Amino acid sequence: MLDHHESQGIAAEQQPHGGDASATQVVSSIRRAADTLEDLLTVDFSAFRLNQARYAALQFIGQSSSQGCSQTKLAAGLGQSESSVSGLVSRMRADGLLYRLRTKHDQRKRLLMLSSRGQQLLTDCELSYARNTGNILSRFDSDWLEQLTGLLDVFVERLANMEAANEVENGIEEEQPIRSGELVRRSA
Repeated sequence: MLDHHESQGIAAEQQPHGGDASATQVVSSIRRAADTLEDLLTVDFSAFRLNQARYAALQFIGQSSSQGCSQTKLAAGLGQSESSVSGLVSRMRADGLLYRLRTKHDQRKRLLMLSSRGQQLLTDCELSYARNTGNILSRFDSDWLEQLTGLLDVFVERLANMEAANEVENGIEEEQPIRSGELVRRSA
């Protein structure tokens, strides 16, 4: 039979490295916080008949060049497959949010652009998002938010350094698409 000290030693050996908290708990907490925050920020989107995937697509296309963006570029920017983005684009076009236009230089290529309805919806959603952000963050102490921001910045920087080191170790020379802070896990 194990005594208390022996069982603690075994439990400590089974814990992942990184302090007292298990790595799984840390990642789970970060994901829960991000999901909860995103749900609070996008609570008004249902009134716009919009979800997070559509919002991310509207944002990406809206921030692209004035000539629009390709569906391939949109898929890479959202971290989605081209087939899932194809369905998303089709539904958004059917709702009058997007145009798919042929380029002047290559009639086979098509670029996505926001319609005036899509642009207005994006503007309305961004105002709602900003208002909700202000309402949520006003409930926290500014010093605490500053500390949290600093910790998260360090965490992201270290993760990026680890990712870069892994790419060098694995001989990955191609530049990978940069994922924005918006998490798009659900398709429209």
